[in-house]
Amino acid sequence: MNPNKAAFANYLDKIGIQWIDIDNNAMSIQLGGNHLRSIEIAVIFASDSVDFVSISNWKIASAKGKERIAVELCNSLNNHYRWIKFYVDEDSDIVCHLDAMIVGDGVGAICFNAVKRVAIISDEAYPEIIKSIAQ
Repeated sequence: MNPNKAAFANYLDKIGIQWIDIDNNAMSIQLGGNHLRSIEIAVIFASDSVDFVSISNWKIASAKGKERIAVELCNSLNNHYRWIKFYVDEDSDIVCHLDAMIVGDGVGAICFNAVKRVAIISDEAYPEIIKSIAQ
């Protein structure tokens, strides 16, 4: 298991946050929001580097048939939010994503703050996303 994943899992256990083990380098965390009842965040630690983590919410909304509108929306959201990128994946889903380097002490708190950032921004952007792709 990636040592940063182990440290993050221990941190989550200590603060009482449930998580689902996906494999040696990945886990899933379920959080709630104001607009999205359930925000599933995937946390993937690099298998070839101890210090790299990728955090994503792949389940914001489907833009199937509205990909052009979704790409324009993602560009607008990317201009508005810092440290986060929005994109349309190969399944036409709108994704909120963050990559981070994690070095030194405090891996658990650093990762959890990044997870919360993805969840909060996904939740905050959700009404605009739905409004744009519902047209």
